Amino acid sequence: MSIIYTYPIISGNINDNLLVSDSNNGNKTSQVSISRIKDLIDVVDSFNTLRGNVTISGGTNISLVTSSNDIKINSSAVSGSGTTGTIPMWTNPTDTLIDSPYSFPDVVGESGQVLALPTPIGTAPYELVWVDNAGSASAFAADGADPDAAAASPTADSA
Repeated sequence: MSIIYTYPIISGNINDNLLVSDSNNGNKTSQVSISRIKDLIDVVDSFNTLRGNVTISGGTNISLVTSSNDIKINSSAVSGSGTTGTIPMWTNPTDTLIDSPYSFPDVVGESGQVLALPTPIGTAPYELVWVDNAGSASAFAADGADPDAAAASPTADSA
């Protein structure tokens, strides 16, 4: 048998095989692919669609604090507070977090339900309600008008 250091050095690829002593089979010499070793040691080689070395860094008023396998994202630019059960919203130009006029219902919906504005909409604050999801797009136009209400309203022509 040749001396290992006399073999040529190659760049290698994930499908290459290596010789190993198989501890599950009396240390018999066996082969294993680099791909299988990668799977065995649980190598993370992508992050969403990013591959290779990924750098995560904070931006303006954002800092990252790492501890063990955790990454904590801190922001020093956000101010404000909110009320439990209320959907938050940003104000401009101060970027302050405040309560929006929308709040969540106190109950959990059932399978196949979605959150929607109440009908009739009434006045703010608006508590969202659970409705059955018919699998179609919103019944409201882009301007927020209810097309059914507009169709039901009498016009000068029909009066």
